[in-house]
Amino acid sequence: MYLCEPRVSSNLFRASEIAQFDQTKKLIYDTEMMTERDYQHDMYYSREEGRAEGRAEGLAEARSEVARNCKALGIPVEVIAKATGLSAEEVAEL
Repeated sequence: MYLCEPRVSSNLFRASEIAQFDQTKKLIYDTEMMTERDYQHDMYYSREEGRAEGRAEGLAEARSEVARNCKALGIPVEVIAKATGLSAEEVAEL
């Protein structure tokens, strides 16, 4: 049985190494860590923005497809507009 998990021991070892850095090396380390965290943050939010854009585009395509199908069935434009959330002009253009 371990007294500590291997990952915890590894983290403690790394923390003790960092604690021994001189002031210049510590400043460089902190700057690099901030840069890495900023990069990770930017990547996360870029992915989230991309997903949101994709969902919005997919929803718009689905609404248009439903409107086209309804229009092909002869459903009045006003009813299609209310059902899909599209304007009557948008439905008429399809």
